[in-house]
Amino acid sequence: LSRADVTDVYFPLETKYRIWVTKNGYSTPHFSDTEKGIPGTEATRKEDEMRYIDLGGYNSQLTGGLDFYGFTDGTTTDIPGESAVESAYEIKLNTGLNGGDYTDYRRGVLIYTGTEATSGVLRMPFEHIMAQVKLEVLKEDNVENKLELVSVEFVGAVSQDAQTGYGGVVMGGSYNVYANTFTASESGVREVTPEEPIQVSTDAKSIRTVLVFPEKESGQVHYLRVTFNDPDNFYGQGGVGKQSVVYVPIYDNRQSGATPLYFEQNTSYTICISFLSDQARIITLV
Repeated sequence: LSRADVTDVYFPLETKYRIWVTKNGYSTPHFSDTEKGIPGTEATRKEDEMRYIDLGGYNSQLTGGLDFYGFTDGTTTDIPGESAVESAYEIKLNTGLNGGDYTDYRRGVLIYTGTEATSGVLRMPFEHIMAQVKLEVLKEDNVENKLELVSVEFVGAVSQDAQTGYGGVVMGGSYNVYANTFTASESGVREVTPEEPIQVSTDAKSIRTVLVFPEKESGQVHYLRVTFNDPDNFYGQGGVGKQSVVYVPIYDNRQSGATPLYFEQNTSYTICISFLSDQARIITLV
């Protein structure tokens, strides 16, 4: 069993996995004593230096019509906890400096179809279960006023009466490896704070890169709440000693019109918060 992602780049040697070997088309474990998965380690076969996932004594027993499911955080130290393949792994925010982030778990799956190559090597690509969002900020060339970004918050859908309420985004839940599904257990405002306020310039500056839960299409537009310092009060909300707050819609600029963007699994997005001079607008470019 060889682990390669879609670009055929391997994890570092000694990367830890939990692997489930099931009967084809079912979640039933193939080996009676492996209901909670088999610990695996990224290794190199001595005779030909081929990379593979070492499953110990089970290596020589991987024959017949079998399905494989895998789970890893990509580290060389932590094996995902014991669990049945249909049980739920808790996905929670690792709190810390600047709002924290989630563990970057990846899932692999290889379903037997009867048409596999006979080389003896089974390749099981792994994909990220979360979405990645890279946040940047810049201002238009002709915005000469001093601006300082303080924080960005994912607030979900907001009310239509001057943003007096918001629906929040998924903040915590559980993940089913077998079905590749999430069950939300907690929602709220996801705050993303840079290490220190960012002086906005005409060059895009990185705020942070974070992981977020995949989103279902709901027909509603989701928003960012952007807090910034605007001492010259160019945008009509600030002034010396007062922070400005604006709600910025997240649209999918790959589509025509004002099409809401919903974050998808195993996909990386760049959101650039752009301060424009035209009607003192602030837009989000994806």
